[in-house]
Amino acid sequence: MDDINNMAERIPAKVLSDHHVSVTSDDRYRAALRFMAALWREEEKIPMGQFVARDGSLHKLGSLISDRAARSGRNFMTPAIAELANTELTYRQFGALYDPVRMRGNLLSSQAICFNVFGLAKIEPEFAQRFMAALMPSHFAEVTGVYFEFSPGRGVSQYTADFTAFDLLIIGNSPSGERTFVAVELKYAEAATDRLPRRFSYRHEEIARESGVVADPENPELYRNPHQQLFREHMLAQSMIQQDEFDAGQFIVVAPAANEPVLAACKRYQSLLGDPKPKAVGFEHVSLERVIRAVSEAGEAAYADRLFRRYCDFERIGAKAISAAA
Repeated sequence: MDDINNMAERIPAKVLSDHHVSVTSDDRYRAALRFMAALWREEEKIPMGQFVARDGSLHKLGSLISDRAARSGRNFMTPAIAELANTELTYRQFGALYDPVRMRGNLLSSQAICFNVFGLAKIEPEFAQRFMAALMPSHFAEVTGVYFEFSPGRGVSQYTADFTAFDLLIIGNSPSGERTFVAVELKYAEAATDRLPRRFSYRHEEIARESGVVADPENPELYRNPHQQLFREHMLAQSMIQQDEFDAGQFIVVAPAANEPVLAACKRYQSLLGDPKPKAVGFEHVSLERVIRAVSEAGEAAYADRLFRRYCDFERIGAKAISAAA
């Protein structure tokens, strides 16, 4: 982590300015991600996008792509994944919180990253089998479905009676024949500071108490950032077990290893968990780097290399920054 932060520190202000990624509100981590995105866009020869400032003026930003490039699917790694994203937008669940403009045009969009990293598993069922066998071998012998921006029932009381959803849900059968799932929350440039709901459903505490997943369902840490989104999604996952739709499940948070706020939030949330009863949904943090390695191990090494170069190659941006400043 320190090496990555040091690399980010070594990106001179002039280099950020030259690549149109100098944003005063960025911390070292976000500055590094934005610079990496701009380098990828330049290498792919994708036109730069603009944003409208509060005063109405237009400004270039290297981590955005032009409207025309966005409409043609250039934020996605392949035409097939771009088509998948458009299909998912068209047939999305009622209440699904997609941001089509950001997803298509912002290179730091976690929704676009979710499609780029997991889209092959939706498009190619045979790849999905190999991919999940590499990523979580004890959970899947067979993958039967991949769903983006998914909730089993938004606002429905037998679940969490709110509008929480997963970025991704993968379902199938375990090696022992259990109906199983992995629910995914993906963070890239974001910290674990999702907007607080106006109020929490009574179901969160109820599910937590019945399952024993957390040590103290009344702990106020569960209902505020940086843990409240993790808690809400974990309870949503647990509710699917309680409704006898599945026999087992796992809730995972995927983020780059360098995303220290998310890693810290996951570690602290893990410490708030209790002694779960049978069929409790597990929780873990999985690095984006590990997920990309699983793509490679599943037979898509060249594509995994492209993903890593675009999203996780901090050493490359450090070397590029030093070279550009020399």
